[in-house]
Amino acid sequence: MITPEQALSARNFNQVIGIDEMAKLLIPRGVDANQVAGLAFSGAWWGEESNRYDRLVETFEGYADDEDPSVKVVGRAGVEMFSRARDEAAAKERKARVRGQL
Repeated sequence: MITPEQALSARNFNQVIGIDEMAKLLIPRGVDANQVAGLAFSGAWWGEESNRYDRLVETFEGYADDEDPSVKVVGRAGVEMFSRARDEAAAKERKARVRGQL
């Protein structure tokens, strides 16, 4: 059996395991929903940061509507986390455009 901490770090190497599945495994074992939602920060991506976060908000809105309470709580945490990150990134991008840096 692995510990919740080991499962959290294993997701970074094997992103085949969905966040929803991680939620079902880890939330009942006392892992904070923000930690589970934060797993979505890992991975390679390109393009504007705000667009990436917007896609994550959409994904986590789906999780927030899930019938499983563990997935639902992670979904809500992710919506809050990635909405805030999206808004901050969009503000930075607007400033960069005004300055001619994008």
